[in-house]
Amino acid sequence: MLCYNFGMSKPKLALLSDVQGWAFCQQMHDLELYLSDRFDVAHLYVFDWVVRNQIVPNLAAFDVVYCPYHRWHIERYLPWDRTLGSLRAQWLVPENKRTPQAEEFAIVNRFRAFNVVNRANFDEYKPGCPNLYYLTNPVNMRRFQATPRRNEVIASWNGNAGHSNALEEDVKGFYSIVHPACKRAGVELRYAEYETCRKAPHEMPEFYQQANLAMSASLYEGASSSVMEALAAGLAAIVTDCGNHREMQQAQLEKYGETGIRIVERTVDAFVRELTVLKQDPDLVYEMGQLNRRSIAEDWSWDVWADPFARFLSIPVEQRP
Repeated sequence: MLCYNFGMSKPKLALLSDVQGWAFCQQMHDLELYLSDRFDVAHLYVFDWVVRNQIVPNLAAFDVVYCPYHRWHIERYLPWDRTLGSLRAQWLVPENKRTPQAEEFAIVNRFRAFNVVNRANFDEYKPGCPNLYYLTNPVNMRRFQATPRRNEVIASWNGNAGHSNALEEDVKGFYSIVHPACKRAGVELRYAEYETCRKAPHEMPEFYQQANLAMSASLYEGASSSVMEALAAGLAAIVTDCGNHREMQQAQLEKYGETGIRIVERTVDAFVRELTVLKQDPDLVYEMGQLNRRSIAEDWSWDVWADPFARFLSIPVEQRP
């Protein structure tokens, strides 16, 4: 339970994003929507003061600073005694692809506290990081309506197809796996790609209404917003075994005895096989999607995670050195 006095002024919370109107920005505004009654929120954009050379805000004026990404090269600006960090991917250093070691522990422990978005990361980091918390990447269910029942299977994908790491690996697998798999299986594909047909976050709820099956062939994820939002909109899913995909699948199986998430190997053939099966049964795809929407609402939404996030964000206030 939070124990600060609501009769006093609310703690001043700075939420950092890279740019306005994109993924981190949307996530931080969803956070504000659910927690504005407990924090005095300000949104700050790193791009403005790192790239545009604008004046850096006085972060010392805030009780709490939430920095959801650690590779923005802003370390010199952060008041470490009140800055909270987050790992939104599978690895802090994707080029290493290893179980966290001293280098990773040192990055995490520099923050006042730190959250990871899937249980696997929590289990890996907790032995070396005493101020670690598991908080997923919640979905704002108020943004998404259930997709309608369809007489055919239509797939969807969204993200940055050109995303690669320092090893020049194809992280998202759109052109190498998703697109050819849909073509071979004869399944229509609707997509929103960052460079070629970008859609802003506020356009995504309408985008999800166009399909009934979400696809993700990522090499690694943390808790993919694109997948979780698609599930919230009532889409079935075919995904690779990364991030929190298996965690969500297992939670569904334990709670409902069935799942709307199919996990496959990261190959074109594996996706084609699953697409071919589901293509024959649009009613099953619809039922999978409905189960996914229920699962997000009950277990992975801001309505469920608002209080845990509030407790996490209050750490610099409640546990002042």
